[in-house]
Amino acid sequence: MGSYSSLSVEYREKKEGSAWLSSVALFVDGEERFAEIGSGGYIGLHPSELADQQALTDPSTSPRGVFLYRCDCGELGCGAVMARVFRSRDQVVWDHFGSGNQPLPNHDDAVPHNDALFFAEGEYESVMNEVKELALRHRI
Repeated sequence: MGSYSSLSVEYREKKEGSAWLSSVALFVDGEERFAEIGSGGYIGLHPSELADQQALTDPSTSPRGVFLYRCDCGELGCGAVMARVFRSRDQVVWDHFGSGNQPLPNHDDAVPHNDALFFAEGEYESVMNEVKELALRHRI
């Protein structure tokens, strides 16, 4: 097991033409790490898109692929930042980070612990409850 990272979120809105684009930025240890993965140019998902991924908000012991960020054009199909998420004892693990137009990470692959992020279960649940609250307030 690695050391625990802290996770926090920030709700954002920006105007694109006549429409407002809502997103949730993910901060790990105070840094927004995922916006510049790969070629960069990624923005957070809409609160509902995050909250609707049960594998992210209530992870099981079976690793599952999730979307964390999307292309700054606003379309998941254009490009995205993905990771695997799972619960292990009293922690939540994110690993297998990837970007681009690729499929979600294979949950059957061996779990590499290098470059993995570990979150304390209680803190993680608190942050995911915040994401769910944001989704309720900003439904699409």
